[in-house]
Amino acid sequence: MKSGNLFWGLFLITLGSLYFLTEYNIINMSWDFIWNFWAAVFIFWGLQLLTKNTKIRIFIDGIFGIILAILIFGSVSNIIGVNNCCDDSKRYSNNVFSTDTDSTYVFADLEINGGAGSFILKDSTNKLIKGISQGDLGYYSFNEEKQTERVFLKINQLDEKIKHIRGDLRNRLEIKLNTSPVWNISLNVGASKNYIDLSNFKVQNFNLKCGVSKSEIKLGERFENTEIDVEMGVSSLQLLIPKETGCKIEGEMALVLKNLEGFTKNSDGSYYNKQYGNAKNRIIINMNSGVSKFKINTY
Repeated sequence: MKSGNLFWGLFLITLGSLYFLTEYNIINMSWDFIWNFWAAVFIFWGLQLLTKNTKIRIFIDGIFGIILAILIFGSVSNIIGVNNCCDDSKRYSNNVFSTDTDSTYVFADLEINGGAGSFILKDSTNKLIKGISQGDLGYYSFNEEKQTERVFLKINQLDEKIKHIRGDLRNRLEIKLNTSPVWNISLNVGASKNYIDLSNFKVQNFNLKCGVSKSEIKLGERFENTEIDVEMGVSSLQLLIPKETGCKIEGEMALVLKNLEGFTKNSDGSYYNKQYGNAKNRIIINMNSGVSKFKINTY
């Protein structure tokens, strides 16, 4: 066996195993320690050079593949907050922003632009919007532009240099919204873990654009026609929709592993559930995805 094949084989096996073990809570731990071991990359890189054309090289490559997979998985887990083994919120810097609501607002447009991290949108507030960011990967700017019946809200993650690397490096943003206006929401993020609960809000449009990610989106029935646009890379997406809501899915899904129980496929490649034709409330989902996992459940 070639040493390169052993390296990539063990790297991928380790990375996949860590993902599934964490996904099903077989392991539930803090990865804060991982930042202290990145020097191991240079050690094994040096060993590879010293053992070139020797029998021991294949073992060095195999161990290096395992260690590199652990380092990458642990680092990403720290940033997006995968581990929930303890309540350590006091260790992170917080940034809170909000704005008051106005009875004249009929529509509210919200755009969120962030990098890698954990993004949560749930719960209501008496304010128009309230946001809490937590972590060491930079703060968020908040801008508001008002018109007669519409307000435009924009949240951008600021590009700040990381002055130090610690075990608690993280980026977490939690948003709460007012239930009165009709919302148009756009979430543009990188490698991320996203939990979006829109069941209590009137949502006209929701756009999700992300890289490598795991997302869960819960939709409600407070608005008659809701459009969902999804563009993502290697990702996992789970949608929760009300039982009586009609739903149609269309777009590019050739490389998507789909779990669409209760849906029928049309000749044009789209899918729809049996409630779609006569439902009072409808959800139309436009998918543009790479290699992904997509599942719809009802509640």
